[in-house]
Amino acid sequence: MKDKSWMVIVGIIAVIFSLKLLPAAVSLNETVLTANSSADLVEIIHFHATQQCYSCLTLGDLTEKTIETYYSDNSKVVFKHVNIDLQSNAELVAKYQARGSALMIGTKIGDNFSIEENIQAWYKIGNEMEFMAYLKGLIDKRLAGDLSQ
Repeated sequence: MKDKSWMVIVGIIAVIFSLKLLPAAVSLNETVLTANSSADLVEIIHFHATQQCYSCLTLGDLTEKTIETYYSDNSKVVFKHVNIDLQSNAELVAKYQARGSALMIGTKIGDNFSIEENIQAWYKIGNEMEFMAYLKGLIDKRLAGDLSQ
């Protein structure tokens, strides 16, 4: 009887484990499917308020420097600083659902447009080289059609 209980417990654990992994497997397949096409456009937007703190200014400056350094001649990469407080930017703010200071990346592949907020960049603003290497790697992935993190 003891041996059967052990097998039931292992079976239950295996089912729970496989259910937790199922969503990850689905998202991996979506990434693989998307990776077959390169991006038509990668739009990097530094959303900010009129009054910016040091970190917000640094995020925008380092992002701009990265784009100018590595993608100045690539028409598929577009960078913008967008003030969320200006009414003239309301449509773009709504499209990206920006609520404050943020680094957003929009990737167009065929008829699909994917929007993501990049939070990791904030953790790298203290090291310019690390920031630029990270953002370059991410943009290169998006250009290749890879939407994985």
